[in-house]
Amino acid sequence: MKTPTKNNLVYMATGLGLMVSGLLFYVIFRDIGKTNISLIPGIDGIDGLIGTGITSDNFILNSVPSFVHVLALSYLTAGLWRADERGLLSASLLWLSVNLLFEFGQQYGAFVLGYLPYNDAPWVNLLRDYFSRGVFDWGDVLGSMLAFFIVNFRGIFRFVFALKSRCVQDSQRSTPATIHRLLFACALIIGVGSIVGSSTGCGNGTDRCALAEPIYLSYEALRSPVKADKETPLTHIGKIYVYQNYLFINSKNAGVHMYDNHDPANPLPLAYINVPGNIDLAVKDGILFVDSYIDLVAIDIRDVNNIHETHRLVDVFPYNAYQNIPEGINLKNVDSKLGVVIGYRENSNVQR
Repeated sequence: MKTPTKNNLVYMATGLGLMVSGLLFYVIFRDIGKTNISLIPGIDGIDGLIGTGITSDNFILNSVPSFVHVLALSYLTAGLWRADERGLLSASLLWLSVNLLFEFGQQYGAFVLGYLPYNDAPWVNLLRDYFSRGVFDWGDVLGSMLAFFIVNFRGIFRFVFALKSRCVQDSQRSTPATIHRLLFACALIIGVGSIVGSSTGCGNGTDRCALAEPIYLSYEALRSPVKADKETPLTHIGKIYVYQNYLFINSKNAGVHMYDNHDPANPLPLAYINVPGNIDLAVKDGILFVDSYIDLVAIDIRDVNNIHETHRLVDVFPYNAYQNIPEGINLKNVDSKLGVVIGYRENSNVQR
C-alpha cells in the first residue's frame, strides 16, 4: 500500500478547506431553501441558524459553487488516491465530467427524466427533483472548466510550452503538414468558440431561468370513464390511423377524432373521444386502444352512438412530467403522488 506523500496530505487539506468554504458560501450568499442543495434531507434547517442568505443574480457568484465543487473534490480525490500529478489530472477530469453531465442533464431535463425509474428509492427521488428543479447555466460550465485548468495549470503550461517549441520547429520547415495542422487548430478554436457563443442559458432572453409550478390532473379525474363528445376542431394533430371504413386522428395529449371514411376524399366527422394524455392509438376487432398518460385504455367503438370504455390498465407507461410541457420550461418540485402533470404556471421569482 502506497504511503501518502507530503503532496497527498496537501491535496486532502486543500480539498477539505475548499469544501468548507463552499458550504459557507451557500450559507452566506444563497437562500438554501431555493437551491438544489435543499434536496439534501435536513439541510433547510441551516437557514434558520444563519438567516435567509443574500440572493444575487451576479454571474460570477452564481458560478462559484460549480467552480469550488470541481476544485475541492479534485484535490480531495487525488489525496485519497495518494496520486501524483498525473493522478490529480485524472481526478479533476473525473469531477469535471460529472459536473458537465449533471449540468447538461438540466438543459435536457425532460430527456433525462424519461429514463429515470419511478419508485420510492431516495436516490431516484433526489435525482428527479434535481433534474426537474435545476436550471442549466453556462456560468456553471465555465466555472467547472476554469477549476479544471487551475488544478492542472502546471501540466497545461508544460504541454503548451512543449507544443510551442514543436510548432516553432515545424514552422522553420514550412511543410504542407505544418500548414494543415495550423489550419486544423484554427478550425478547432473557432468551433469551440461558436459552441460557447451560441449558448441559450440564463441571461439572454430565454425562459430557461424561470421555474414553473406544475398543474396536476388527479388520478381520480384521469381515470373517470372515457366518453365520446361532439366533434371539435382539429388541433395539435398527431397520429393518423385507418381501420376499415373509419379514420382516427389524434390530437396530442387531448383525445381522438373519429371519422366516417367511406369517401376518403371527404371524411365525415362522427365523434370526438376525450382521452387526456393520449398520443398513440390502435384498433383491433372494434376495440380502440389508447394511452392516457400512464394508463392503457380499451374503448368499444363498434356502435358509434354508444362509444364507451371497457377496460383500463393503470400505471402501464412511465410517468413523464414533461409530456405536456413545452420545450424550455423547467418544473419545480414535481410530485407524482398528486396526479399527472397537464400544464404549468409561470414562477419567475424562484432562485436557481
